Amino acid sequence: MLVQLQAMNENQIHHVIYGSRRSNHYWERLVPNRNWDEIDKIIRLVIKTGQDQKYKKIFKRTKRIEGEPVEVVYLQLKDGSYKLSNAWINFEGKTL
Repeated sequence: MLVQLQAMNENQIHHVIYGSRRSNHYWERLVPNRNWDEIDKIIRLVIKTGQDQKYKKIFKRTKRIEGEPVEVVYLQLKDGSYKLSNAWINFEGKTL
């Protein structure tokens, strides 16, 4: 997943940082200026040290950082590799 994080395109990065019209990803709770380099470091930490959970038909890796529940969502492909899907702070205590 770390390789895929590094290979994210501009649109994917924008979505992780800002979410969508219906979904704020709340990165400003840990990174007030929403700087991608800082968000990237947090996501890497979650990928390396977070705990896996089943999430709908895919998976999420979670870790509490400075009291905030950070979630990285991914899926496992048929060949056994992983595809990073999304990442956010679960500020409202709900899953999307």
